[in-house]
Amino acid sequence: MALNPVNYLTDVANPYTASMQGYTQGTNLVADIQKNELDQQLAKQKRLIEQQKRDDMKAFVSLQNPTAKDYTAIMNKYPELSENYKRSWDILDKDQKQKTLSSSSQVYAALSANQPLVAQQLLEQQAAAFLNSGDVETSKHLDALAQIVQQDPSLAQKQIGMFMSATSPDQFATITKTLGEEQRSNQLQPYELAQKQAQNEKLRIENQYLPQEKEASLSNIESQIEDRTVNQYFEKEKMRLQNDQFYKKLDQDQAQFYENLNQEERNKARAMASAGVENDEKKLARLEKAQNFATTTVNASETAKLAAELINDYKRLSDASGAGVWNAAMRNVPGTAEYDFARRVETLKSQAFLIGSQNLKGLGAMTEMEGKKVTDALGNLDLSQETSQVAKQLANIAKSANVVAQSANKNAQLYATRGKGYSAEVIEAAKRRGVSPAEMQKIANQMGL
Repeated sequence: MALNPVNYLTDVANPYTASMQGYTQGTNLVADIQKNELDQQLAKQKRLIEQQKRDDMKAFVSLQNPTAKDYTAIMNKYPELSENYKRSWDILDKDQKQKTLSSSSQVYAALSANQPLVAQQLLEQQAAAFLNSGDVETSKHLDALAQIVQQDPSLAQKQIGMFMSATSPDQFATITKTLGEEQRSNQLQPYELAQKQAQNEKLRIENQYLPQEKEASLSNIESQIEDRTVNQYFEKEKMRLQNDQFYKKLDQDQAQFYENLNQEERNKARAMASAGVENDEKKLARLEKAQNFATTTVNASETAKLAAELINDYKRLSDASGAGVWNAAMRNVPGTAEYDFARRVETLKSQAFLIGSQNLKGLGAMTEMEGKKVTDALGNLDLSQETSQVAKQLANIAKSANVVAQSANKNAQLYATRGKGYSAEVIEAAKRRGVSPAEMQKIANQMGL
């Protein structure tokens, strides 16, 4: 049998092919590494951009009353901020645009004037109007914005400002300019007014008296202006030093309490702290006020809590009936859920009536307005209405009662501690005894501590 020649190349790797395979694998590996590095760089760049945007937005939100230029700058830097606003604006007709701009301007003006409760009330009224007209979505949006106003007024102001800046830049520029001028006018201090009066008197003399009389009078007026300028500086420094000195005397808990006060409350706190030695009569009057405010705090807090609980209870009862309203026929049958609910509503009415009718003087105009809103909501509370309407009135009672509770609590602390807030020792002692700081402070006052 003939033998074929032996082929020694069979199954022997081709060195060229092997080298190409190695080259290809190496190239792919390098490409993968480069792609991973590029992906990491892009991800890092994206994180940096997002962080920069967060920082810019945080700085923008912290502005007290930004101008139209401030809004334009942030929205030009981040165009995506205005896109959603423009889309929703473009679908409105001319009349809707005018109404929206008008209502937005009112709310923005209230927030710029540091009146969040007024802004919240305006939004709630607008939400109710849209709901009555059948526009449920807009009503929900305004209710949500009212919640933001309650939680973070500054953020709400910026959102409304961005909306107006994106959709009506010219009108918004006019609005912000007008608000800025009004604010500067309102902030003009008495000594600045006096300085302006002196300057006006100088102009009058220049146009009225003979040269010799004019020179003497002008020297006198210029001296007054210089004195008032110096006094203005020292007055500001005095206020700053008084504030710093008062603040340094507070412990950490007291300082936190002081930081949460508005300017009017801070002035009251410093006045109480610097009032000097109290006689027994003044001390008794102060502690009586503290007790009244503490009682109001407890009552308002319990009212807000009960109203919130009743919202959920009523929804469960109306859902169980299958008719969208509760089974009113069962409200007079002892032992039923409807009977228990009706009794709790009567309790709520009694508590809420006290908030609306008791003397809220000293808590401020806004708090008194909230007390009136509680009374109004009570008058509108009708258990035969649909679930949404009953829930809305209960929510109004809860929100307004909560505002009253917060304001009363601040005043209770101010009067109980002579403007300093509860000390760390009082708070710690309250924790150990299982009582509230207000109760512990009352004990400390009774012991003369």
